Amino acid sequence: QVRIKYRALLVDQYIRCTNVSQIDITIPTDSTVSWPLGAVIYFRRVAGAISIAGDIGVTLTGSSASILANQNFAIKRVGANSWDLI
Repeated sequence: QVRIKYRALLVDQYIRCTNVSQIDITIPTDSTVSWPLGAVIYFRRVAGAISIAGDIGVTLTGSSASILANQNFAIKRVGANSWDLI
């Protein structure tokens, strides 16, 4: 992913973040995207910082602040408009 603003999509399974600038990733609400329970999106931070946040009404448990360069991580849908950073 080379854009600095990105909205997660249902087809996303793996997002490789290569932009040297900060990448802001937004997790949309269930009413916008029909996420299945247990959906997982995997990420790899190659360069730049990553900020992941839920849209209004979406809870993301965990912080992307501790994700280091060349590190893999994921988010998992654990309930209605509820995700865990794993």
